[in-house]
Amino acid sequence: MTKLLLKLSFTLGLLIIISNSVFAQKKHQFFAGYTSAHSVGDENTIDLKGAEIGWFYQIGNSNFNTGLGVGYLSSGKSTQNGMIGNGLISTNLKNIAIVPIDLKFNYTIHSGRFLTPYFGLNFSAYYMTNDIYISPLMDFGPTYSTTMSYWKYGLKPEVGVRSKVFNTINFYGAVEYNHLFDEESEYLNLRYLSLKVGLIF
Repeated sequence: MTKLLLKLSFTLGLLIIISNSVFAQKKHQFFAGYTSAHSVGDENTIDLKGAEIGWFYQIGNSNFNTGLGVGYLSSGKSTQNGMIGNGLISTNLKNIAIVPIDLKFNYTIHSGRFLTPYFGLNFSAYYMTNDIYISPLMDFGPTYSTTMSYWKYGLKPEVGVRSKVFNTINFYGAVEYNHLFDEESEYLNLRYLSLKVGLIF
């Protein structure tokens, strides 16, 4: 976690330098923030925490923005006693990691004095990895483990608000729902709700 924070701090500082020196126009903006996510929909839920960084571009003089974003979410906890087939086999997942890559489209409703609400829709690709442990429930055999990795794709509606902190820095907070096109994983609920806070500069 410490290495992740150091990398995020370095990236944030680098983006601030670039945004101040290269992009004098406010059509270009970077963002960096913290994400807390929780899967929803059934009992196979898990909490995920991580960070995101990205870039926005204002389309002409309109209220529309487009951009790119990438994040990293992880959890060291495991799912409890998932069943396979006739229930004689138990599975546990550990070291779950998700890297969402987003193509973003946002619309600013209006520019208020202190708060600026917005909503958006992201087209997302998710690279996921996890360790899976498979063992007999009756303890008559060994436990097997392997690392799984796979891609999923989905839509991510988002609603949020921005607030000016300094002349060139805004604070943002948002809620987004991750809806995957693919079928649900047999071992893990892949639909999750995210709460995000961060800075736009």
